[in-house]
Amino acid sequence: MKVFFFFSVLQYHLESRQLVRHFHEQGATCEVHLAFTGRAVADAQEYYAKQGISCTSVGGDFCYVEAQGDDSKPPKPITTGQISALLAKSTYGLGRLAFDVKRIARTAGHYRRVRRGARTLLDRVAPDVVFQGSFLSCGRLDNALAKLCHDRGVACFGLPYTPVVGTRLSMEGRLTNMLCGMVKINHVYDPHNWLHRFIRVFFPDWIHFVKGVPLMSFVDYEMVAAKVAGVGEPWPWQKPSLHFDAFFVWTNQAKELVLEEPSRFPAAKVHVFGAPRLDPVAAVLQNGELEKKVRGNLGIRVPYVLLHISPAFEHRVLSREDHFRNVDMLCRIAKSSGQPVAIALHPLANPPDYLEIFQKYGVAFDRSLDITELFPLASVVIAHPSSTNYLASTFAKPLVAYDLQRELESEADWRIYAEGTPYRGFDEVTLREAFSRAQKDAAGVARSAPPPQACRQIFEFTHRFLRGESSPTA
Repeated sequence: MKVFFFFSVLQYHLESRQLVRHFHEQGATCEVHLAFTGRAVADAQEYYAKQGISCTSVGGDFCYVEAQGDDSKPPKPITTGQISALLAKSTYGLGRLAFDVKRIARTAGHYRRVRRGARTLLDRVAPDVVFQGSFLSCGRLDNALAKLCHDRGVACFGLPYTPVVGTRLSMEGRLTNMLCGMVKINHVYDPHNWLHRFIRVFFPDWIHFVKGVPLMSFVDYEMVAAKVAGVGEPWPWQKPSLHFDAFFVWTNQAKELVLEEPSRFPAAKVHVFGAPRLDPVAAVLQNGELEKKVRGNLGIRVPYVLLHISPAFEHRVLSREDHFRNVDMLCRIAKSSGQPVAIALHPLANPPDYLEIFQKYGVAFDRSLDITELFPLASVVIAHPSSTNYLASTFAKPLVAYDLQRELESEADWRIYAEGTPYRGFDEVTLREAFSRAQKDAAGVARSAPPPQACRQIFEFTHRFLRGESSPTA
């Protein structure tokens, strides 16, 4: 069996590398292709080289660029009222139309090169099955590869990097990112814009009302160019792609999110097999190896308070000054318990930016430790709203969620991003109070984990699928 793993974003590699390793150990011929840039590419290449797995990367023109905090471009939050006021003043003449037509033609030419790149890649590897993540943009190599697999009849399976995935969440996330200043307002339908009018007539389902705001999933001219170049999605809003033959999720709640309205993804193609990233944790928890590793790397005793720091600066939600003021406050609260404190950073974070504060409070950090290794040995977890918080339920940890930017608007949001925890902090005072209550419910070190099954089940499913056997949804 020849298997091609295409990772367009760092997190896809991090969540699925254990799956690659399992297929390799079972005798499959595996090749990994990295289509992202940034500091972590070399680490990923080194990981696969040690496993004896072929790993290549793509040129910068076809890559997703690693997000980084940028002091020169502080976030500029905006309200829906301000968006409406700006659109009311917008103008669109023949000059702008000519500019957009030229931009569409130029972009479509680039996307055709992307399509040729995907064709070259697929011809060279000639895989029996392709694994890749859900899409973050349009007209990219991952879009072209999935469509090409669909057209050629090559099995293409989708892998998530989070249990929080789905069309509705993608729509609401697009609006939230815009209001935070992370995304430009050119995703909002403008009735004065002739290109937008064209989209409304010929592709009306590209525009969707999200909390009363008419949004498009991607930038207008990019979606049109992708359609012209033949790499467009059947429905740009759909997460995961309709081109996938199967999509593997970690939890039953994740399956519900994938299938909820307005998703068009077939239920028969969604399979609950668990998180591959958790597979190696179970054995080392039970035999004491994990505790030995964590204690040795961090130099602290267990249990400890685990502090998961938000990537608000890296995602350009907060300025550097505001973000690191919050980090200082969080470390101060975590240390107030008298227990050791271990730190988990987002993969996009640049550790040297944080070391001064970590040294100031004497908290422990080791970038080689995965968050799945840190969760089981914690007594209490302090974390921002995050898709990794499902680990709190997995390992029965009191979760103190700090929502300093008030991201979670409803109880449904709290269930999805913070496991519905009752320990909630919105500022220093309420966070201290929530942390104090959570410490009373702390259960200490976990000695067990879910049985390692995700990689095995996905491997067996793939074998059955390629043999043409029926594979009921798990």
